[in-house]
Amino acid sequence: MCGIAGIAQFDGEPVQEELLWKMLKWLDHRGPDEAGVWRDGNVGMGTTRLSILDLVSGRQPIANEDETVWVSFNGEIYNFLDLRRTLEQKGHRFRTRTDTEVVVHAYEEWNEDFIRRLKGMFGFALVDLHAKRLFLARDISGEKPLFYTQQARFFAFASELKSLLHELPISRETDPLAIQSFFAFSRPVGELCVFRAIRKLLPAQILRLDLETGKVSITDYWHASNEKAVLTLEEAEKRLLRLLEDAVERFLIADVPVGAFLSGGTDSSAVVAMMRECFDQPVKTFTAVYDDPHISEAQEAQRVAAVLGTDHHEILIRPDDVFKAIPKLIWHLEEPFADASFIPAYFVAQRARQFVKVALTGDGGDELFGGYDSYLAWRMLEIYRRLPRRIRAAGKGAVDTLSLQFLTPYPKIYHYFSGLKRVLGATDGEDDIAAFQALTGDTSLPDLISGEALQRLLKLRRASLNGYEGENALDRILFFQFRGLLPELFFTKVDRMSMANSLECRSPLVYRDVMEFALRLPVALKIRGTRRKYLLKRVFEKFLPRDILYRPKKGFTIPFYRWLREEANLRKLVETYALGQRASFLADLGGVNHCYLREVTQAYLARKHNHWVLPWKAVCFGIWLDTFVERSGRTPLEDLTSNGLLNG
Repeated sequence: MCGIAGIAQFDGEPVQEELLWKMLKWLDHRGPDEAGVWRDGNVGMGTTRLSILDLVSGRQPIANEDETVWVSFNGEIYNFLDLRRTLEQKGHRFRTRTDTEVVVHAYEEWNEDFIRRLKGMFGFALVDLHAKRLFLARDISGEKPLFYTQQARFFAFASELKSLLHELPISRETDPLAIQSFFAFSRPVGELCVFRAIRKLLPAQILRLDLETGKVSITDYWHASNEKAVLTLEEAEKRLLRLLEDAVERFLIADVPVGAFLSGGTDSSAVVAMMRECFDQPVKTFTAVYDDPHISEAQEAQRVAAVLGTDHHEILIRPDDVFKAIPKLIWHLEEPFADASFIPAYFVAQRARQFVKVALTGDGGDELFGGYDSYLAWRMLEIYRRLPRRIRAAGKGAVDTLSLQFLTPYPKIYHYFSGLKRVLGATDGEDDIAAFQALTGDTSLPDLISGEALQRLLKLRRASLNGYEGENALDRILFFQFRGLLPELFFTKVDRMSMANSLECRSPLVYRDVMEFALRLPVALKIRGTRRKYLLKRVFEKFLPRDILYRPKKGFTIPFYRWLREEANLRKLVETYALGQRASFLADLGGVNHCYLREVTQAYLARKHNHWVLPWKAVCFGIWLDTFVERSGRTPLEDLTSNGLLNG
């Protein structure tokens, strides 16, 4: 795992080595073990390395024998041993044991088609001096990030924004649509970046830069198949089991200690159970816990740890820990980001790094195999839509009169009744994606941002389907979540928070063979009746007791429904950024209705509802704004209690 950065100049000047080192210094946490740079005329790049394989001789950038092809690589290629054997049979000779060198020789052998043979997580740069081209590529699932900027005099790329923002002459003008996207979906969606001058390479894309003309082209190198597998249930179980066992074995290849995040949920528990089959000693596992029984998964994780005999570590997260850490974490996130699970992800990664250098996770199981409550809610919506209009109107009217205020002390009950209101309130005439957004998103978005902005954002989100038709609406929604929610929210969180602690995270459930098999499964093998992840859980019965597999799902979150109004320092953050003067900046900067934001926040603090997410978004955005716009963004904000920001 690494951080990469580079530049190609078109002003007639050669790339300066000093500039490359300056760009790399912002990536030290991604690769603290060693760093290297390479340059040739108008192009250069560098890598900071977190050594996982071949700790001695794997320094990057890595070249071929005659040094005409160079690679800076961030990530892991899990089928690198298979590719290496094939390449050696074709006459290629290797100097290291790294997966990065396999990328170099694979390009030599198969040219641009090599990218389709890679199975892993990555964001990398490859320079071909003969062809005078630079290639950037990102993995199919979007586990690893890659940012780029195209200017008149140069083109540059990096694993993180800071390398571009702080060392290159580019505009810091913000993009109002990206800010509106943050308030709508908790992150900028698609290729949007909060800074107009920078863009994100999307998952499964390859970018080509002509080093003579500066011309850029971007294409998708992978598309999901619309054909569904024809399998019996027994055949599907056997096939999936073999794929999962193969994936976990590949993901354990490392020259450093490996552990796992264990939330107590089905997916992470099953990954740990499969790891145990390959270990001759207890697996080290790590879980975030709280003093809130509605949120904490301590008991569930303890039960799994006891069944599997793991070396288990609990990380108690307290409100003061969160308050002190928020400025640093938002600095690492770099863009406005409000999925609150980034906080436990950081603390779990911090503790895990004390014991291991690689941690396996259960990410991807919900999106690929149908694990969310929202998929059952969609089924309810489909049934509801088939009812006569008079019955629909009567049901909606009855539910609309239901006040949820008295349910605020009971988050789970509140959640389900709120979901029922969403189902009955979803619009009849909208397309599948818009209707799903109405079902699962913030129903008050039209009060917060303009209808025009919402339509532009929905168009961007629909683009993630990329022509995928699937077998029905629910199948398209599952793919929509895989292409959008997974890379933009969950892998962003995991990457930034693990890399902030120099820890590599690997997600076996999105290994390419598993992922492509899952996408070809009929929906009926994923969701059957009210049972989510039907096939996956049947396979996992080999590894886990039924009471673990089939208990109610809990999210990997934090008890903000209570903390943001009851804990003094966190409440002060809400009052400062959602009610104070800074909230008024939102109208000019992002076209966000700050009056509505204040209204929602005041009602939340007065215990009239439990909608903490919008006030929390205001906090995340306000700290981001103070860090990257009002200040230089070169360091996190200092102690919030002493720098005069709160209530300012």
